Amino acid sequence: MTKTIAQRRREDRERKRLERQRKRDAGVPSATQVQNAVTEAVSFAILTADRRLIRTGRVPINAALIYAVAVDILSKRGAFDKQATRKAVRDALAPRDAHRLAGHLPSVSPDGAAFGYKIKPAPYVTRRQSP
Repeated sequence: MTKTIAQRRREDRERKRLERQRKRDAGVPSATQVQNAVTEAVSFAILTADRRLIRTGRVPINAALIYAVAVDILSKRGAFDKQATRKAVRDALAPRDAHRLAGHLPSVSPDGAAFGYKIKPAPYVTRRQSP
């Protein structure tokens, strides 16, 4: 007998709930917790940067500092497993395949002006025609 959509959804929810519980038990932070830690680490890196450069828009950010602070936030404050935390943060900060697509990431303007960037539409995106 085939399962109804409601039965499949119920089973999927239960499967996902068990998967999340296993990860919690293993000390693996969730994707949301990792992103929150990375965001806080970026804020910390900006605050510890040379304040004279903030108004120019050329604040140097140390990627190693962001990684280390995010790992510390999750492993010390969040009490997650250190190895699992390192892997989760590394995965969150790693380049993705979509980053190779034109228009996915902003490109720095050629004149190097402060806050100068352009986002080009990806080649597969069609522009809307005005009526």
